[in-house]
Amino acid sequence: MAKLEKMPQRQIIDGYKGTIDFYYWKGIPVARKWPIYIKRTPTPIELTYQQAFSYINKLWASLPLIIHVQLTLFAARSTLTPKDFLVRGYLKGLFEIMPPEYYATEETQLLLLAQLDVALSTRALEAGGNLAAILAQLDVALSTRALEAGGNLAAVLARLDAIKVTRGDLVKTEQTGVVTSTAAYTQVVNITAKGVLVGLNFTTDYNLTQLRLTIDGNLFDLLARDGSAFVRLGPEGINTLGGETTYFKEDLYDGTNNYYAFHLKREVQYNSNLTAHVRQQSGVNKNIGCHVYYRPIT
Repeated sequence: MAKLEKMPQRQIIDGYKGTIDFYYWKGIPVARKWPIYIKRTPTPIELTYQQAFSYINKLWASLPLIIHVQLTLFAARSTLTPKDFLVRGYLKGLFEIMPPEYYATEETQLLLLAQLDVALSTRALEAGGNLAAILAQLDVALSTRALEAGGNLAAVLARLDAIKVTRGDLVKTEQTGVVTSTAAYTQVVNITAKGVLVGLNFTTDYNLTQLRLTIDGNLFDLLARDGSAFVRLGPEGINTLGGETTYFKEDLYDGTNNYYAFHLKREVQYNSNLTAHVRQQSGVNKNIGCHVYYRPIT
């Protein structure tokens, strides 16, 4: 680097472009040899990161609408856009995004719709259990992100309903609202025909809320894993067993904000009836959301 008395005229600077670099250093005019970029081979770690970054950015545009909706819901709780949320989460290994063809199967669409139900129910609890309020927030988020279907919530939900129709005889039943504090169980689901329980998603703002399933007259309300003691079926019980059991998997366990969610991770066939009851004994009212997908067998 050479210090100069003053900066040369523009014509002189342009004449030495590519040979001499003129610039100011701490307010002092200086010159140096034009920097030479020496291309080097990326390290294995750098190459892996570059490939992952390129892959997830290209994948964003081809992901189905339902994934965009979920990313919008999650990103709304941060300062990130849905795409930034996707890219950062993928690069940090927080979640995995499959290729677009993965989402074309009926089984995957069922799972994604079930996860969306969990997200909507959890956000509804966040809004004080007011579903209308949370849908209004979602409408704003979708419009802001200008998602497919013009960011119109009605159009988005209509497309989700269209996906359900293509699944044929799949039926959805749900119960959301307030559960009073009592030692008795309150029925929230009652199916009285032979079928297959395809999915069950449960959300609540109280970790000790308990869920009791009755399948063909048999109680199913206790969990155990690896020889451990039995615990009640609910957010606390599943979390106690490490967040996953043979039939259930934890989606959310946030003791700070009181958001809890879990889902049934495998299908269960029943011969005559299936019911679900809930109970909570906190001393005050609590909120729950119970969403069930089943396929009748005739």
